[in-house]
Amino acid sequence: SISSSGDIDWVSFEQKSWVDFKAVYSTHKKMLEIVESLSNGEISAVEAYSQIETRKDWFDQKFREIDYYENNIQEDYLNIIAAMAIYDSDAAESILNYLDSQKTSDLAKAQEALNNVSAEVMLFSAQRVVILQNTGLNEEDASNQVIQEMSELD
Repeated sequence: SISSSGDIDWVSFEQKSWVDFKAVYSTHKKMLEIVESLSNGEISAVEAYSQIETRKDWFDQKFREIDYYENNIQEDYLNIIAAMAIYDSDAAESILNYLDSQKTSDLAKAQEALNNVSAEVMLFSAQRVVILQNTGLNEEDASNQVIQEMSELD
C-alpha cells in the first residue's frame, strides 16, 4: 500500500486525467451539437441516430479505461470523469430511444442525464484544485489554473 503522496506521480496522474476529462467533455459537447442540429433540421434523424450511437459506444469504452488510480483521492476523482461518461451514455441511449419512439419521456430522461453531467463537471472543477495542489501548486495558483483552463473549453 502507498503510505504517502510522495510515492505517487501526481503530475502524470493530473495530466492523464485532464486529457480524459477533456475528451469526455468535448464528446459530450459534440453530442449536444448533434441534438441541436437534429432539432434545427440540419441533419436527418437517421444521421443523428448513427452519430449518437457512435458516441454512446465511445462513452462506454472510455468508462472502462478510467481506472488508473493509486489511492482513494485519485479513485474518487476518476469516478467523477467515469460518472460523466456513464451519464452521457445514458443520455445517448435515451436520445436513441426517443428517435425510435418519439416519446417525450425518453427526451426527459436524456435531459436529466445531461443535467447530471453538468453537475459532475462542477464537481470535477472543485476536485481538480485539490489534485493540482498535490502536484505542488498552492491553492491560489491551482484555483486560477482550473478557472483559466475550464474557460478555454467552451
